[in-house]
Amino acid sequence: MFYRRMLRGVIKQIEINVLHCYNMCPMVKFLMKHYQDHKTQDLIGAEIGVGFGHNPYNILYNLPVKRHYLIDPYLKYTEWDGGEEQTFHETVYNEARKYLSEFGDRAVFIRKKSEEAAKEITEPLDFIYIDGNHWYEFVKKDIDLFYPKIKSGGVIGGHDFTVCRDPDIRNAEVPRAIIDFIDKEGLELNGHPSDWWIIKP
Repeated sequence: MFYRRMLRGVIKQIEINVLHCYNMCPMVKFLMKHYQDHKTQDLIGAEIGVGFGHNPYNILYNLPVKRHYLIDPYLKYTEWDGGEEQTFHETVYNEARKYLSEFGDRAVFIRKKSEEAAKEITEPLDFIYIDGNHWYEFVKKDIDLFYPKIKSGGVIGGHDFTVCRDPDIRNAEVPRAIIDFIDKEGLELNGHPSDWWIIKP
């Protein structure tokens, strides 16, 4: 039974990293080392922007997470019109639930926007991964909402810390919001071209 479960996990990891061309995010690799070094167990995490659930799978599979809040309204929104109908978002939501079902109640879906979800999460967080709406005001709002919930020594970070040579300005909005925040708070930014993270003092 143990070996069968382990084999399923390995196959799933191959599926994520190879079939989906989805390499583990740099922040997740950092979290693995950070919490291994600190020998921390029973982590409480959160994630804004869940999609099909590939990144939460990596987090839940590789970290000693007691509870991981998965925040995503799965709604079509005007700030990002990728041409999908609402039925597409319903399909993605159902796929994500199925994909993460093996983690049981460790994966806690909150199908709401981040400002509503923030009111529901009352326990301190060890980390949060932000990959929601990429416009400046929304990135800033997500950081402002969740930074106070992070424990001292915990980590806040996310995806898409890049400036593409693309006319799509949303790719520049993310780093601008983060840099404005760290400058205001006097914090140190860590990361990789695709990911960013801050260790809360």
